[in-house]
Amino acid sequence: MLPNKGVIMPRSPKREGTFAPLPPLRFQSWSHDEILAEFLDNCLPLGATQEVPLSWLRSLMPMEKEIDALPLAMSALAIGWAGHADGEPQLIAKGLQLYNAAVRQLRDDIQGHSQLQVLATTVIFTVYELFEFGSGSSHGWLCHVSGIAATLHILGPDMVANEPYLQIYSFVRMIFMIEGLRRRQAVCAAAEMWRTIPYARSAKNKFHKFLDLALRATELVEEADSVQISANPGAFDRARETLCHLIEHIWVLNKWEEEAQVSLINGPPEMLGGTIVSPPQAVDRKTLRGYPSKIPKGASVTFDTVQDARLMHLYWSVLLILYMTILDNPALQKTLQMDNAKYGHLAQMMTIHQIQREANQLADNITLYSEFCCQNLWQSFGPMVSIFNLETAIRWYRSYGRNREESLAPDRYLEHCEALLETITMQSDERQAFDDYQNATFGALDVLRLPWCRPVATT
Repeated sequence: MLPNKGVIMPRSPKREGTFAPLPPLRFQSWSHDEILAEFLDNCLPLGATQEVPLSWLRSLMPMEKEIDALPLAMSALAIGWAGHADGEPQLIAKGLQLYNAAVRQLRDDIQGHSQLQVLATTVIFTVYELFEFGSGSSHGWLCHVSGIAATLHILGPDMVANEPYLQIYSFVRMIFMIEGLRRRQAVCAAAEMWRTIPYARSAKNKFHKFLDLALRATELVEEADSVQISANPGAFDRARETLCHLIEHIWVLNKWEEEAQVSLINGPPEMLGGTIVSPPQAVDRKTLRGYPSKIPKGASVTFDTVQDARLMHLYWSVLLILYMTILDNPALQKTLQMDNAKYGHLAQMMTIHQIQREANQLADNITLYSEFCCQNLWQSFGPMVSIFNLETAIRWYRSYGRNREESLAPDRYLEHCEALLETITMQSDERQAFDDYQNATFGALDVLRLPWCRPVATT
């Protein structure tokens, strides 16, 4: 796929004994820009109508590199992909060595250098970790996202409104949103100033309008989880207010769907007609891990087709989380069931039966489009988003089951999601080597205690 050339090494001398000797591989006369361009030309679409999530990487190539960590990180990402795409273990190992070199180098570069290049380097670290290792058990990518949040806080939303900061921020908003909903905590990107000020001079497309709503959902689920049944006189009013917020946000999301007019392929790409779930065919974890695959010539699907399906996949998951938030909370359920004049039209418009019916349909939609959306083609976040969507559907099936009035193998939807989740998740034989690397690089960390996803209090 790539000419017989080798990788650049850092401009500053390395410390003795820091890394194992690098094997003599290809790319030797290539620059880091050419290496990254090869990756982008093979994996990013040309002429797509939607914004391409990884397009911000192209803006790094003409940039004068002020820190050594940035070209190392660019090369690590591209060479790691080439190793998996070509099936060359030496390249995979070299990508990891370059990544470790870049992490160490950034610790020296981080003081007194370009905040833009420090931010870009840290985001590349996150992308590399998500592609190479996935999001399931990684200390590293969470540490990097913590650094991204800290850098964004220092910059402030007014500075982030400028390019290429805005492209980078637009990319990481997805990561903030996914992890915020997983932790059921409001994230810093959900704050109004971070949803509005960076985009004051640019129009948002349907994807970014949806992200605004999904980020707001992180605040609502945290609010809902704090509501409990209580004899306190104000408890019912608080539960009713929270329930109103959830239902109103569901309506706003539905309105977004109507206005966005996302075009899906005709009918679900998967039909689960039997009771036996066949192994997923479209996902290439064994070869590519979470990296995007090369764009095939004469592909039957387009970038926009895949991205529209992925956007709806995520939309269904966010809606399903909001519905389950109501059903999982006894205080909210009780409030919804009460015939209270103060509550009025909301109670009449949204019933428990309606929530269960619509939530079941959302889970089925996620299942039927899951393999199509999980494919490696034009993948931008590794398996992170697919894992999030599948786990959401699985939680619904395990907690509430598919429509129990049906007798036609109701478990096959759950089985399909579980089989696909296993396919895209890091396997046990990969995990030990990964854990050893993580502990050596970052030390033992309680990553769930990292404060990156919390809004910074204003003073």
